[in-house]
Amino acid sequence: MINNLLFIFNNSKSIQNIIDAVIELSKYNKIFYYLNHQMSLDAFSWDKLFINQESDTRIKIIEKLNNNKCVCIGSMDNGSSYQRIFNDTIKYNLVIIDDSNGLEKGNKHGYKLIYNIIKKNNPKLKIIGNIEGNKDFNIKIYNKKNKLINIENTQLESICNSYKICYDHIFCWDKYQYKYLQKYIKDDSKISKIGVPYFDKLKKYKDEKDKKYIILFVSVFSITKKWKPINNNFIEYIINFSKKKNYKLLIKEKPKKYLHYKYLKNENIIVNQCEGDELDIYISKAKYIFSSPSTVCIRGLLLNISTIIIYESYNGQLGFLENYKLIIKKNEPQNIIDSINFLEKNPNYIQDFMKEYYYGYNFNSIDIFVKECNKLINN
Repeated sequence: MINNLLFIFNNSKSIQNIIDAVIELSKYNKIFYYLNHQMSLDAFSWDKLFINQESDTRIKIIEKLNNNKCVCIGSMDNGSSYQRIFNDTIKYNLVIIDDSNGLEKGNKHGYKLIYNIIKKNNPKLKIIGNIEGNKDFNIKIYNKKNKLINIENTQLESICNSYKICYDHIFCWDKYQYKYLQKYIKDDSKISKIGVPYFDKLKKYKDEKDKKYIILFVSVFSITKKWKPINNNFIEYIINFSKKKNYKLLIKEKPKKYLHYKYLKNENIIVNQCEGDELDIYISKAKYIFSSPSTVCIRGLLLNISTIIIYESYNGQLGFLENYKLIIKKNEPQNIIDSINFLEKNPNYIQDFMKEYYYGYNFNSIDIFVKECNKLINN
């Protein structure tokens, strides 16, 4: 029997996390999709956030979906379109949202409205949310004297609070997320341990021996969206470290409007905002990775690359990485050598860490995603 699955896509990042699983599902099911919020080409202008129109990854995503016979049922124009589109959901066996931000930021993505419309017309239809990043539950903000001055609620708390309001079931990445979801939802059958389907493709780089780079990932925006660069002393230390080790240095920035570190470019220093397969190749050829706690550093950990996390309370969310032993502050570059020595003495540490905390450590998240969808349909 062929099932009809409806995907609601909200932004290109979260789609990329699951699109390989969507394509796998399309081999045996009929896939329909709706372009919501940032994925609506008409409602959201890409060039306001990114360097140029050529960076618009949404077009490639839509082409990939269409090439695999997925059917677009509409795109967001205003709130009334939800009523028109989601009023007729009897034919669907499952609804899957690419992220799970739910009530975060005042429900601007319309999840609550979509949920209510679908449930009114088809109460038994299950709606799945996907956690789309490495999330903290709460972020503690300290001043320069190390005094706690604020606790910011984050997306993970919003995700927990959105259960039975924006979705019925949640797909998560890791033990940390599962712990908090368990605490709030109080029903293990409503939580699935998935990992990230996108990361499965890294398996082909698992045995890469040609190491050419040291990579520094910089999160250029804080939780409050203020520009907080890693200080020049740290950058200088990494540059000198790269020279000493005789590797090229890649400074990887998030794909926003500006390259903040482009002034450092030379024949031995690359500064770019590469994404996707290009970034995966760089990571696979890295000897060392220095990263703020970004989703991309998880790729390096999955490939067992010596990864050191640079963390301050404003430059990212640790999530399950809070248990990682190699976390330093940006004013402590001297601790890099101690971290590297630790990894040399404990060559299995990263593999053991990922096996304990991250659900997709075997590069099998696509299979798990598909099986969980089938299980939910059959139940």
